[in-house]
Amino acid sequence: MHSHAYRESCPFKGQRVLVVGAGPSGLDIALEVSKVALRVSLSHHLKSSQINFKGKSVQQVTDILRLAPGKRVEFVDGTKDEFDAIIYCTGYKNSFPFLHEDCKITTDGFGVEPLYKHMINIEHPTMCLTGLVTFVCPFQLLDLQARFFYSLMSGKFQCADKREMYRELKADQHWRRNKGYGPRQAHKLGALQQEYYDELAKIAHIKSIDVVVSKLGLESTKRIYSDLCSFREAKFKLLDDKNYLEL
Repeated sequence: MHSHAYRESCPFKGQRVLVVGAGPSGLDIALEVSKVALRVSLSHHLKSSQINFKGKSVQQVTDILRLAPGKRVEFVDGTKDEFDAIIYCTGYKNSFPFLHEDCKITTDGFGVEPLYKHMINIEHPTMCLTGLVTFVCPFQLLDLQARFFYSLMSGKFQCADKREMYRELKADQHWRRNKGYGPRQAHKLGALQQEYYDELAKIAHIKSIDVVVSKLGLESTKRIYSDLCSFREAKFKLLDDKNYLEL
């Protein structure tokens, strides 16, 4: 099954479960299922030292080489094991079947294209696709993108001409390819998120997202891996728009 169909751990009670993928959903599901399953293995290609389950019964294994007959799974390091269930936490493919082809939005190239600032349809600038960027503070991001687009539609600023928007898009894609990113990382920000927030705010003459929010977002992402079992219990106090204190 894919993680989008996962609802609760009960169906996996007493089973040997393989979870594939070490993103946030994969880590959460592996941790939750480990409480009822006979055993849980987490297949990923991160360094094992990056993920701390604090003694929970989750075995970390390498990428899958192939699914063998029966319940057997073979891994790239040559090891083999048997499982009763496999949960794929491998992300999603972008798809917009409700959009007519005249919209010119495609998903079979390098991410969702052609978008200016990862949101504005270059061919039809009155069309905006929000929330595509990843490794960000999602709720604050969506608010910022909505305010950006509202300002554009209100005539408070104008987008660059089509040629310049395409030039910027190609430059961004070239940079990402040079970093070794593939189509799945076409809209990834992470450490670059504050720069993106500030750029949108400057263009649209609106308030950006406070730096302290980005800092907390990045800190939370780190703690998912270093302190998975208890990172949600951390408490912070905002000192100003740039700094915070852990309580």
